[in-house]
Amino acid sequence: MALLFIVFVSVACTSEDDYKSKALDTLEGFIVDKRETDHEPYQVLVVPDIKKEDIENKSRNEREILAYQNDGVWYSINSKAYKDLKTGDRVKIYYNSNAVLESNPPQMWAEGVEVIVD
Repeated sequence: MALLFIVFVSVACTSEDDYKSKALDTLEGFIVDKRETDHEPYQVLVVPDIKKEDIENKSRNEREILAYQNDGVWYSINSKAYKDLKTGDRVKIYYNSNAVLESNPPQMWAEGVEVIVD
């Protein structure tokens, strides 16, 4: 538990330029769901290798099924980033692949998030 707290604090305190200079893994995809908790971190469910049309006019349940079928990942983020993001945004997530929480879909801590504007 203490390790998760330390990881979270480092994510919450990382400035936007800091994560770009680190040797982090990245994933591009669409946010298909969001969830709040009573405390930080909040989470976004990101699915790679899909098109925006794949999630438009779909129910939350249908989007979650799409995530299970297409390697979706729940990324933990701070409340400021959470408020700025919405379902349907195409994003680039910066993360450390060594910090995976086993679940289905898996969960990871995002070091940074960028919205991709087409």
